Amino acid sequence: MDGKVILTTLVVIVDRAKQCVLLVRRRKRNWQGYAAPGGHVDFPESLMNCAVREVREETGLCVKNLKLMGVSHFAGLDCGEEYLVFNYLTDTFSGTLQPGPGEDPAVWVPLDRLDEYQLAEGFRERLEAMLAGRHVEFYKPWSSTGDGTVEAIEM
Repeated sequence: MDGKVILTTLVVIVDRAKQCVLLVRRRKRNWQGYAAPGGHVDFPESLMNCAVREVREETGLCVKNLKLMGVSHFAGLDCGEEYLVFNYLTDTFSGTLQPGPGEDPAVWVPLDRLDEYQLAEGFRERLEAMLAGRHVEFYKPWSSTGDGTVEAIEM
């Protein structure tokens, strides 16, 4: 099967002084719940420019000093689509929270209250690894029947 590779970014923004992380509510059919801002890379946009743009579009914030923390690979077994998600972490941000058109408002969530939010599948594992300073590769095969499990591989 010929496949299609889709490049995306995800940016974990942490306020270290307040011990909070910025989350947005995802409403995609196959990935619902709270997660970090991010989205699709627009050709011929760079990964870093995509990450900065997506944060600005979804939250109104400007981010800098992004650190690449790993790549997540989601393989669509019955459709041939593969998503490569480049996971970034930063604690350098400015601006005022403002959702973009059609976006839910982003929320600062205290790290000790994450259990009170329905996180998107697989996001907590990535978040915890990134906050611990670990580079981790995540792989998940998926299908329209919902098969597949997330594998975390330490790098």
